[in-house]
Amino acid sequence: MLFRHNAPERWSIASPDRKFCKSRREEVPRASENRQRALSKGVRAIRTRFMRQPVKPVSSSPIARAATGYVFAFMALPRAEHDGQKLTRNLFSALKECHFSGRFELYHRVLKRGRDAYYDLGVGLAWRKDGQPEFPDSSWWRVFEARLARLVDPALGLKLSKHSSGTKLDLIRRDFEPVAVMDMEKGVAVSCD
Repeated sequence: MLFRHNAPERWSIASPDRKFCKSRREEVPRASENRQRALSKGVRAIRTRFMRQPVKPVSSSPIARAATGYVFAFMALPRAEHDGQKLTRNLFSALKECHFSGRFELYHRVLKRGRDAYYDLGVGLAWRKDGQPEFPDSSWWRVFEARLARLVDPALGLKLSKHSSGTKLDLIRRDFEPVAVMDMEKGVAVSCD
């Protein structure tokens, strides 16, 4: 596991009628049992905060294991403050631009490739057409990657790299830490687990 959560749970409910998601979440990457050793090798902490917003439980079915998801690999630029919160906002803005309606699954991880640190976002998307689930194909993902790259500001300290690619959602679920599952309507979250 790449992250240790400082909060007791990833998501907590602020009221008994399930109206709010957890408002703050912090992750600290660790490449081994010794956090200090990981930090000394250049893996930096990435803090993510979620703002409170009204939600209801997800009602859509889980995305099939064999569906194609996408890994957006961001290289962490040296000597820069890395802002995972703004990166996530950029991802939501890209989904809003393409008026995405359906199930959205988000995963992430921090890892080293050679000397460089990377922050990877794993994304799974599905929507219903004529009662059957449909998934984005490789051409849809390439267009979406270009849209996301255009929205990501270099001031975030993260740069989209050539390591981004499509992969089976089953592999993303196995190798990444889950962040959120949402039902979306025209790029806006309407439910969250």
